[in-house]
Amino acid sequence: EEGKALCRNFITTRLSNEELSVLLFERQILCTELGGLYLAQAIANAPYFIKSSRVAQLPYAAFVQMLKSDDMPLKEIDVFRAVCEWIQSNVQHDLSFSRPMT
Repeated sequence: EEGKALCRNFITTRLSNEELSVLLFERQILCTELGGLYLAQAIANAPYFIKSSRVAQLPYAAFVQMLKSDDMPLKEIDVFRAVCEWIQSNVQHDLSFSRPMT
């Protein structure tokens, strides 16, 4: 438990948004306990990921989890714009967004 607390503290206080981006975009480890912590931190920093071109790079699972969160500190119009941008980008590249939401 002490190790988990240390990891949680590091993720929430020292992990930069750029480093978090690498973990979310490139490694796609959302099925692990650490992945849940990374995602929670991304939600807490949602403007960095949602209000920019980075939203299109979010993996489907991460984006859906962010949208499901009640803790995302954004206005509805910003979320709507992010969804439109994500869909537009991912429809052009592949149809991975078409999986059913769970």
